[in-house]
This record gives sequence, structure tokens and C-alpha cells, in this order.
Amino acid sequence: MTAAEVISVIQRVAGVVALDLEQLYRLDGPQPSPSTILEAALVRWEAQEEAPQPAELLLINPLGIGLEEMLP
Repeated sequence: MTAAEVISVIQRVAGVVALDLEQLYRLDGPQPSPSTILEAALVRWEAQEEAPQPAELLLINPLGIGLEEMLP
């Protein structure tokens, strides 16, 4: 997922006029590192266990969203 993809999805929401994406990062690493690309693992087959390993789903942390009215 890229920052551009996130912005594109948000801009399609009814009522959104503008946005300012300040940070895009994963929380599951030792230290969150800002990035413009977030990678998620695809589903894969684990031969030793003879079972599929699940894919990752990237979610937005609702505590990290700030909404403000933008004045003209």
C-alpha cells in the first residue's frame, strides 16, 4: 500500500474536500519508521505444516486519526 493509494481512497469519501497525510507507518516493528510504502504478506503455503499461512490485513489505527475543519 502506498501513501498515494491511501489518499485516493480517502478522497472518494463523500464530504471530504481535502486531506493532509502526515505519517504512514506500521506499529508492529521495533520502532515505527515513516514510509511511503507499507507491505503486507500475501497468503502462502507452508510445506512443512501442509497448511496455508494467512495473509496480513493492514488496518488504520483509529487513535492515530485527527479530524479538523479546514478553514478557507
